[in-house]
Amino acid sequence: MDKFNTIIIIDDNEIDTLITKLVIEYLKITSNIQSFSSAVRALEYLKLMHENTSYDNLHAPILILLDNNMPIMSGTEFLDEFNRLAIFKQKQIDILMLSADHPASLQNAVNKKCSGFIEKPLTNQKLLIQLENIRMKSIKAI
Repeated sequence: MDKFNTIIIIDDNEIDTLITKLVIEYLKITSNIQSFSSAVRALEYLKLMHENTSYDNLHAPILILLDNNMPIMSGTEFLDEFNRLAIFKQKQIDILMLSADHPASLQNAVNKKCSGFIEKPLTNQKLLIQLENIRMKSIKAI
């Protein structure tokens, strides 16, 4: 299994965040988990990392697990803002959208740098399937 240097969880639901952390820890795919209860705060963090040159400390590969249904800024709105940050196009960053909604209703996110969808609740198997899909896409890109 490929490991990620950093996994960022963006979810306003504390229970979902806890479940996500437990799945990540069980699968042993990173030792660096950052979590944010707001997409706005996560975006501010990423911008700050870049502005303070500590962005270099945020080594790729990076995985962002992004809840879609959040107040103030939804996951789809986060993707719009994230895609405006040109500097992040230089890093290998994969984003998986998490949602209780059916994935077909989130088709718009595919066009916004979303690597895939996981219908909540997150399970080991669901995450492993999406990680394998990401791995296969990266192999095809080579």
